[in-house]
Amino acid sequence: MHSSFIKGFLKSSTLTAFGTVLMLALHFLTLKLLAKDMPVAQYGLFTLLMVISSGFQVFSSLGLSLTLVKSLSGGVEQRKKHPSGIILWLRIIQLCFLSTLVLLVGQPILSYFFNASVGALVYFLPPLFIVACVRDTLFAILQGKKRFVSHAVVRVVSAAVRFSFVFLLVHYEMLGIRELLWVEIFTAMATILMLLPRAGVVSLIRTGSIRVEAVKDILRFSSPLYADDVCRYFYDRVTVLVLGGLMSSASVAIYGIASKIPEACGKLLTSFLVVYFPSISELMETGRREEGLQLMNLALVFMSTVLSLVTLMTYFLQDEIVAILFSRQYVEAAPILPMLMLGFIFSCMVNLMTATAVAAGHSSIPVRVSLVSSIVSVVGCIVFIPYWGVMGAVYAQVGSSLVANGFCWFYLKREALNVDILSVMTPVFLAWTLVSVCKMRGWDHPLTSLCTICVYLVLCWVLLPVVRQGCEQCLALVTKIVLRDRE
Repeated sequence: MHSSFIKGFLKSSTLTAFGTVLMLALHFLTLKLLAKDMPVAQYGLFTLLMVISSGFQVFSSLGLSLTLVKSLSGGVEQRKKHPSGIILWLRIIQLCFLSTLVLLVGQPILSYFFNASVGALVYFLPPLFIVACVRDTLFAILQGKKRFVSHAVVRVVSAAVRFSFVFLLVHYEMLGIRELLWVEIFTAMATILMLLPRAGVVSLIRTGSIRVEAVKDILRFSSPLYADDVCRYFYDRVTVLVLGGLMSSASVAIYGIASKIPEACGKLLTSFLVVYFPSISELMETGRREEGLQLMNLALVFMSTVLSLVTLMTYFLQDEIVAILFSRQYVEAAPILPMLMLGFIFSCMVNLMTATAVAAGHSSIPVRVSLVSSIVSVVGCIVFIPYWGVMGAVYAQVGSSLVANGFCWFYLKREALNVDILSVMTPVFLAWTLVSVCKMRGWDHPLTSLCTICVYLVLCWVLLPVVRQGCEQCLALVTKIVLRDRE
């Protein structure tokens, strides 16, 4: 890869990652307030409603977000092939239809599958997923236009706005489920107001005439992505839905708190994909396929190494993490954290590989992988949760993530998008081997934990040349930039 491309990629990735870290710091401060001052059952109900809202958001998306990003980032020919204005109009029509449907039949259906408390709050759902869809569409426009600084800044400000609202509610002792839902709506609206001047939506809506051929072309490309989004939703969120239907709201809250660390890592992954997808689309569109595969494998090994390190730390510090970030009333969530992190490592790999497949023009691969993993997840939840409760949901999540990886490797190899499986899986194997040894030996002293983490880092450095080379290149690039700035 050219040094200018690498430099731009690393710079953009660093900016978005830095913004995401600031956003996550504010996010966890908000969660700390909620975990301390909100009853467990109410927080579980809020978590369930947000999962349902994200489901409607997925069903209204039509898979057009990635299509929009690819259209804006793929060059002039790609923009002509997928006019952005048509994509925006399709999203508006779908939102109007789904909002009307929820208002008409949402209450009896949600009351039947969950309980009357969920049904009574159904009127919050349309504004929740409408503003969320508009916000995410505007973020997709910034991503496609490669305005990564604006993307990061707005996310940080949005998190600050949410924290301020929650802090005021706690301070004036007004925190409740309805007030918290209004906070989500107002925060999304504030984000939209910040994004509108930067996105240039009016000019995009006016771009291109509404032609039947263009609409068919867009839907032909986006329909597999839409099916993938739906399957991925069931794969990611069915655990919360089944817990809400079969168990209590408290169980939902415990699982929701345990999943916050993987979700935070997921936001960091999303910030990386914001830069990764347009960049690898550019490589694939301009005929630099080998460079694209090199970038994919570098990203996979890097993510595997870092996330396995985080999993190790989560295992050794599980009780402290729950106590510090949340509160002692969620101590049941501590043993779940390392298992969910293991599942997240596998799902992270799937996200990177499917993004590469879409960038290479194989938009049907993600839905094939997600369909299998969502079926495994649904069946696993229905079978395991009645017997093992929250831990059953965790087993289903990890199992479906592992199955998804196997299918993803197979489909990518068939399209000559080869993954260096040995290098990618080495950090995971090392981390969980060390965890198993510590558990069997009963080593739980802080000094032992620190030595184990150091052993992991040394082994990764010795066994993975990609990690060494990547660190050396990053260090050389940073040194060059610093020395140039001093001159």
